Amino acid sequence: MSKLPPPLVIHERKVSGDVASFKLDKAFVQGYKFKPLPFGFNGFGELVYRRTYSRPKDEEDEKSPNAGNEEWFETVERVVNGTYSLQKEWVQGSDLGWEDVKAQESAQEMYDLIFNMKFLPPGRGLWAMGSELTTKRKLYSALNNCGMNKYTL
Repeated sequence: MSKLPPPLVIHERKVSGDVASFKLDKAFVQGYKFKPLPFGFNGFGELVYRRTYSRPKDEEDEKSPNAGNEEWFETVERVVNGTYSLQKEWVQGSDLGWEDVKAQESAQEMYDLIFNMKFLPPGRGLWAMGSELTTKRKLYSALNNCGMNKYTL
């Protein structure tokens, strides 16, 4: 069996220490807590969301009877925070200059679009982005529906 060549490194990023994760403004998110949910199909859309994409609120203790699962406004917050944290890590590690105010503004726009289902990330993105899979374990392949990586060979 032939040995595979090492992966090609296109751009090395310099990440020193922990990059602070991105967080949407809490007051902004709370403004969506009581907004009508945009699910359709006479309740079926909400059923699918709760069954498939709503994660336990306390991932450290999924079996906790008091934890409960996310509501839609919390899922959108997790996804947007996860997306912008990943972007922030890349931008800062690449010395491209991160702008907190600009990021907060565009993240709030993204939040509103997702909350109102004007656009949605792929299902795997709703399920995994911003969860421990991506924030702590760095398993970004969980965001892909299919593909091959060095672990599937």
